[in-house]
Amino acid sequence: MIGIDLSFIRGRFVIDNTYLHYDPELEKLKDCIVESARIQPNWEKDIPLQWLAVEREISNFKSQNVKVLEIEELRKHLETCEVNTSTLQNLTGVLEHFHLKGYIIFFSGSEKLKNYVFIDPQWIVNAFKQLITIPCGKRRFESETIRNQWALVNEEGKLTPDFAKEIFRLNGDKQLIIHEACVLNSLEELNLIATMSSVWIVPSLLKRQIYTSLVNDYFDGSSPSIEKSCAYCLKFREAFVPDPILDKVVAACLSNWSQVHHFQGKPILYRGLVCLKVTTDCNLMLYCKDNLIQAMLFRNHPTSHKSFGEVGDHVRLFLHDCIDEIFRTSHQESMKPIVYIQCQIMEPEDSMPVLADEIFQHDTGYCCRNRTLTPHPLTHDSLRHWWKKVQLSSANS
Repeated sequence: MIGIDLSFIRGRFVIDNTYLHYDPELEKLKDCIVESARIQPNWEKDIPLQWLAVEREISNFKSQNVKVLEIEELRKHLETCEVNTSTLQNLTGVLEHFHLKGYIIFFSGSEKLKNYVFIDPQWIVNAFKQLITIPCGKRRFESETIRNQWALVNEEGKLTPDFAKEIFRLNGDKQLIIHEACVLNSLEELNLIATMSSVWIVPSLLKRQIYTSLVNDYFDGSSPSIEKSCAYCLKFREAFVPDPILDKVVAACLSNWSQVHHFQGKPILYRGLVCLKVTTDCNLMLYCKDNLIQAMLFRNHPTSHKSFGEVGDHVRLFLHDCIDEIFRTSHQESMKPIVYIQCQIMEPEDSMPVLADEIFQHDTGYCCRNRTLTPHPLTHDSLRHWWKKVQLSSANS
């Protein structure tokens, strides 16, 4: 199916709306939109008639400007309406259906949020925007403490509970103040912010930094005090992965490994580039840019008897699980990365990695083929940085 990739439209359609006659490009666009709609999960799916009664009641709540409901409150209300017992018993499934339609937001798999239904998706999206986009100027804040916290989020991407509360208060929406905890938990659930001790990190507000200009020389040197793995690379077929998706990967990693590693006294915490302490003696460098996610493990105090394998296997599986979840919640399940290995982290435009499957099958692959007269060999020993067990199989095992 040309131009369709399961959950979103790709391809280019050059259209001139001043064209007076038949425009074949416009017809192609129409066909593409229809075909894209047909592969959505709810297209032509039969639903029980009773579910329409639930939809009607939710619509009534919307018209009453209700933003958030506890699920038990909704259930009790539906018991007084034309909703039968079987529908009430399957209320979670009904709400998941309307969530997929975008009619409500319902986090059925979240321990913190499974008891709440967000009736107005646009309301919570607007609430998110107040915290994960450029905040308003600090002149608006009367308190010096809050002005300092504004500087913290603006310059370092660190969001404090007090600053979030003040932003919501200034908004003037009473429901936003009442449901502040639900909104913040939703930001965490969607990996839009990451929890770190007393603050949240907002990846979308972190400053950008280029890996090669920051720490590349540190790893390129021949210092015997540093032991590093090869780079584990997840590359997408698409030439570009949106920054918000990569921000979510960073947030998921920050929430899982909350201790940021420092170089020369400064934390490596930038947009798309973070360094995290994953064990007492092992650190993870993560670099997300364009269509490439690269990870590297390193130790400052090498131990020849200790392999990266167990730690690498854990990190590798975590990355795959969080990426699958991020694309699932973004309704872009078709975006599957391909696994590569290369000698080190590089800028995407310089990267020439080897398919992990090639090394699995043939024991040896060569990266940087076109960058040097002596390409770097990568073998099963290289794979053991990221897989506990390496056999002649595939990178998916």
